[in-house]
Amino acid sequence: MDYSERVRLVTATLNDFLRLYKRPEHLDQETALTELREMAEEVNSRIPTSLGPEDLRDRVSEALRSVRQSYKGRSWPTVSHIVDAMNATAKRYAGQVEALPDRAEMDDLQLAAKRMNDGEAVGDGWIYGRNAVALEASGLVDADTMRKYRSALYFKAKNALGDDLAKSAEARWLKRHEDARAL
Repeated sequence: MDYSERVRLVTATLNDFLRLYKRPEHLDQETALTELREMAEEVNSRIPTSLGPEDLRDRVSEALRSVRQSYKGRSWPTVSHIVDAMNATAKRYAGQVEALPDRAEMDDLQLAAKRMNDGEAVGDGWIYGRNAVALEASGLVDADTMRKYRSALYFKAKNALGDDLAKSAEARWLKRHEDARAL
């Protein structure tokens, strides 16, 4: 599932959830859509890119269920409420990811490299971040291929979210990548 598909799925799930609440009066239609897109981007950034559509939807739904149980307002919850719920949900799943054996990680690395070298889709975690650093270090994917994937990811984000949000997303990806290199 590529970046734009993930954001669309998250946006649709958030949109269904927000219908339970009153849109804040200070948000006109256009501003409300911008707020929804920014929420979707924040939610997407807190979910592993390895999740398929059903697991992604389940993870978002679980976090939104948590918001529904704790949020006391009648208008839309703020982005920070959603982010807090996503972070709490991510912590509950963190042990599952760490439990993977090293052999499975190596197989995933080789599989991602094959997909990239064949021009197939991979999650953004293979383009920026810890997995991308591992791919670069392994030499299984050359710098030109990585550059093409990063460029394609940016333009997909730009088409889905607009120029400003795509630039902020790219800045977060670059920061995540630099942080992963520092480890």
